[in-house]
Amino acid sequence: MHIPHMEFSLPVWATMPESSIKLLEKVQGQCLTAIMWTSAHLSPQALEVIANVMTVCVRIEELCIREFTRIMLRDDALNLRTLLFC
Repeated sequence: MHIPHMEFSLPVWATMPESSIKLLEKVQGQCLTAIMWTSAHLSPQALEVIANVMTVCVRIEELCIREFTRIMLRDDALNLRTLLFC
């Protein structure tokens, strides 16, 4: 499985301000427009659907949930679970 380089730095991306995430989503839309040779008039949301690409915000959320689940399912996470759910 290939994991994009950006996703290796999840802790940094997960704490970014909303304005920075919006900027990344704008760049992602511009890249999709260039890659797919589409009109600039096509909305970024339509391009994401056509290209089967998630928004940056949704991808960060998905990765955070996945990492949280991975940590919580570890055998040695009992202390962490106790702290979170007491």
